[in-house]
Amino acid sequence: MQVAHVMYCFLKEVMKAIRGKVTFAHTGSHPAHYLKELTQ
Repeated sequence: MQVAHVMYCFLKEVMKAIRGKVTFAHTGSHPAHYLKELTQ
C-alpha cells in the first residue's frame, strides 16, 4: 500500500532526525516537501 509506505519512510526520517538532531535538510527542509517528493 502506497500510503503505508510513505508513512513508514516519513516516520523513519523523523526518527533519524530526532536521533541525530538534524533537520529535514536533505528532504527539502520541510516534511510536506518530503511527502510531495514521494507522491510524484
